[in-house]
Amino acid sequence: MTLPIATLVRERVESAPVGSFVHTFDLVESLGSRVAVEAALHRLSRSDVPLVPVRRGLYFKGKSTRFGRTRPDPLRVGYEIAHTRGYTSGVGPVGYSAARALGLTTQVPARHEIAVPGRAPADLTGVHFTSRSGVGRAGLRPLEVAVLEILREWPRYAEGTWATFCARVGDLAARGEVDPVSIHRAARLERHLGARTHADRLLADIGDDNAGTARR
Repeated sequence: MTLPIATLVRERVESAPVGSFVHTFDLVESLGSRVAVEAALHRLSRSDVPLVPVRRGLYFKGKSTRFGRTRPDPLRVGYEIAHTRGYTSGVGPVGYSAARALGLTTQVPARHEIAVPGRAPADLTGVHFTSRSGVGRAGLRPLEVAVLEILREWPRYAEGTWATFCARVGDLAARGEVDPVSIHRAARLERHLGARTHADRLLADIGDDNAGTARR
């Protein structure tokens, strides 16, 4: 006996991990009938299931608390939307969002900014997308994009010194979270003169001080 699509959708949502995203197109691909899937998700979001609508075709599986349903962090939503647009790399924070991701500022941005290596998706509450040339950014991870963005605008968003910035990048490199060589390669392909100049200096300073610290 074939179960109704509404039942199958509910089973999928209930089995999804807390804190994960649910995409309409994934369910349609396996269950068929977009209209039925969308109707089922809409009803679930209004039921006892902690399913939060984020944007058309995208939901968040939170959890129920005495204060209501938990909602996703806007930055996570931004990354998820970028990935659904096909940007699997070269996506990362911009401006104060980049500085905060790298621990270079205590300021909390009023809204997050995310760079994508192509056409920017429409903004959403709490997130602004900006388009960057994807030529050199392909393959960069979010923190690597953050470093590249800081290099473009140095010292606008950082609260510390250049030495502090280099030490932070060196620490991240030692942990395998960023690759300074990949960042430098991407920066050399940027039209932004500051990005190229500061990337040369960063790589030289980190290379000069094997411990990941730099000259002031």
